[in-house]
Amino acid sequence: PDWIHQVFPGRLIGPGGRVLVGGYRGVYHLTDAGLQLFPVGEPVEAIGWDARRRAYVACGKKIYLVDEGLRRVLDTLALPPSFDRENTISDIAIADDGAYWIASWRGVYYLPQGGGGWELFSPGNGGMPVKKCNSLRFDSTGVLWAGADGGLLQFDPGRRRFVRVLAERIQENSNVNCLELLPEGDLAVVTDQELLIVQAADPKNPYVRAAFGALNGFELLEPAENGACWDGRWLWIPAAKGFQRLEWRKIRSAGRPVLRLDRLNDRPLPFYLDTVVLVANETLVRIRPNCINNALRSVSYAYALDDGPWIPAEADPELTVRGLRHGLNRLRVRAQLAGLPERDWPVASATIEARLPFRQQPAFWILAVGLAGLSLLLLLTAGVQRYRQQRRAKRLHEQLAVARLQTVMAQLNPHVQFNLLSSLQNFIENRSKEEAGRHLLRISRFIREVLEQSMPGETDARFPFPVIPLSREIDGLRNYLELETDQQAGKLRFDLAYEGTSGADKLCIPPQLVQPLVENAVIHGIKPLNRPGYISVLFRESADELQITISDDGVGIAADSPRPRSALRKSWGGQLLRERLSILSQLGYPARLDRSDRPGGGTIFTITIKKMRSAGLRANG
Repeated sequence: PDWIHQVFPGRLIGPGGRVLVGGYRGVYHLTDAGLQLFPVGEPVEAIGWDARRRAYVACGKKIYLVDEGLRRVLDTLALPPSFDRENTISDIAIADDGAYWIASWRGVYYLPQGGGGWELFSPGNGGMPVKKCNSLRFDSTGVLWAGADGGLLQFDPGRRRFVRVLAERIQENSNVNCLELLPEGDLAVVTDQELLIVQAADPKNPYVRAAFGALNGFELLEPAENGACWDGRWLWIPAAKGFQRLEWRKIRSAGRPVLRLDRLNDRPLPFYLDTVVLVANETLVRIRPNCINNALRSVSYAYALDDGPWIPAEADPELTVRGLRHGLNRLRVRAQLAGLPERDWPVASATIEARLPFRQQPAFWILAVGLAGLSLLLLLTAGVQRYRQQRRAKRLHEQLAVARLQTVMAQLNPHVQFNLLSSLQNFIENRSKEEAGRHLLRISRFIREVLEQSMPGETDARFPFPVIPLSREIDGLRNYLELETDQQAGKLRFDLAYEGTSGADKLCIPPQLVQPLVENAVIHGIKPLNRPGYISVLFRESADELQITISDDGVGIAADSPRPRSALRKSWGGQLLRERLSILSQLGYPARLDRSDRPGGGTIFTITIKKMRSAGLRANG
């Protein structure tokens, strides 16, 4: 329906397994007839079912109790006074006794049945080891579990505080975004990068019995609160490119032991490493392995260097690898699980580059006998080897930076398209059918241009990232501003200009570099005005730099300027632009963003970037 702008993650909750989600205007209910809205006049970010009161609980700026038929509000509860625009509700859990537990960015709030005032569990009062809580779930035994930025927590009613659980299996830098109950006492724990199945039938002795990650096809999740739900057969989890869907029989049968390396020399490492390059300045390193899915089997560790024999660990849980030689060392670590054949023992690998003091290198003893010629050869060989290693490391760094740049570009495209499509609502409601059709055609052409710019269709061999002619960027901005001018019916005027000697066709620029700032100027600077607004975009070329100035006479961005709450929480254009400029600087093309207030009102943004001359764009297939 045209009244839907965005919905938050939902759950299968309430009588009959109704599908409810929260959104910017209230509670959305999925029925056979489509998606229906129960409005409360504000965003709803968490929904629960109160079995004692036979009512849905919708959390917005306050708590609404809605009748089972989604027809009227039965009652409202005020949130704690400490809630403000910087504190957001992430989830709600309702105990069997009717008490409310609310997860937020500042901890967990508790309201007992019958009122009595809110109680906050946070790091400040010792009730929480971390600040931000993302998800809350009661298991079948009545134990409250919490997923937080920093691990998995469990509430201890005797000590009246949350304590960390499975700290040796779930690292502190792993954000638990969502929890979901599964059959047979299992708890689905969704982190930024993996799904863990925790056996919690005995809450005092939980263990990780299965894991899904990069090694077995589990796609990287978005680093945000992701709503997972269980429908009796499938576990649904929002992911970066849609939904992950795991069938119960696959979850139940999973259990292949997986070994990962959590720390090398006290440095935390990413999940499920296949190869790690670590620079060591001595002949030994300390490894902390982590074997998951071992169903509480007794485990010991061993390691092997290059093609050498397996050497048992001296002590658990950390093992010390000795005897590194100068240069690259291939390290293998295996978990030896009691009750499993050796062929099923999991193995993890890493490559360690040891840069040892010269006196510990074999060449030192050769030099000691006075073979000056051989010494010089060895020094030259070592220099060439180091130079090649540095070049290889630099290429890897550039490839990673380019991959990050492409990821940011992919995030920007849906942002641009969503805002343009949202502008159609005004045409549909206030213009003729013919005008709306023409506007839709222009939007589709603009979106096609945006998508073509994000594809590897054109490139310049001298640049490690996609570029387009500056003239094409200017044409794209003109098309966008003409769209906005039509949409605002004469409320917007604009100027686009280029000042330089090279010519806009001879200069290059990363695609859509300027569009996010122009879009912000339109949406947050001009649209709130009660008068016509003006935007100026000037491209000025100097000897070494290209300076792009975006100026508007809008409301400005002072602290007291009116801003819709959705813009404060969900506008990512500025963040994505700053990340792109940072990556371009890392790739050797310095770029920066400056802001100033425009005399007489409004805002001026200036992008300064190293000038890129085109050697001739070519098709890339």
